[in-house]
Amino acid sequence: MLDRPPRAARGSARDKLLNAAIDLFGSRGFDGVSTREIAARAGVNIAGIAYQFGGKEELYRACIAHIAGFVQSRMVQQALAQPASDVDPRKALETLCLRFARFMVATQEMERFARMVVREQMDPTPAFDILYDSVFAPMHAGACALWAKVTGGDPESQAVKLAVFGVLGNILMFRMARAGVMRRLDWTSIGETEVAVIETQLRHTLAAALSSFRLGDAS
Repeated sequence: MLDRPPRAARGSARDKLLNAAIDLFGSRGFDGVSTREIAARAGVNIAGIAYQFGGKEELYRACIAHIAGFVQSRMVQQALAQPASDVDPRKALETLCLRFARFMVATQEMERFARMVVREQMDPTPAFDILYDSVFAPMHAGACALWAKVTGGDPESQAVKLAVFGVLGNILMFRMARAGVMRRLDWTSIGETEVAVIETQLRHTLAAALSSFRLGDAS
């Protein structure tokens, strides 16, 4: 369900407002939610929004910054950590993709956060720059750099960028189209067994994409 009943929020007023706003903005968008609803969901006086953030637009931006910070600290920094000099770049690329897949599919918070991220992709607001600069661009650029090492391509070429989009898109399918994926596969949930299946398929997809790329134009 998109609209859940108010939860017993814990933590500071700021945290309560952020959690409530992420749920509501994610399910109904910026224009579909009032500050009164957010305050009620958070169990905080409506004046707390102005006090903590300044207003609705600033609260929305804070929500995006919170999501970006979570993804950056829990996934991007680890995924893009400089591999040891003796690590095969192909193995490093596979590890990056597998970490990304597990994070997107199995991290509980991403179920809530993904709704706001998808809305920003489809109808970007000024806050999209936060997501792009701290998460989207560095993650994609890091994967492109490894892809180029494996294939001999130019990491800034359109060919490499598109190839990486193709592989990462396969991963995002399991989060953004989760309901359809589960129904088509007759899965009732995505637990450790299902994640392992996804990882195995991702290895095959990555190997096929790299092999096909070598045969094509790497410019």
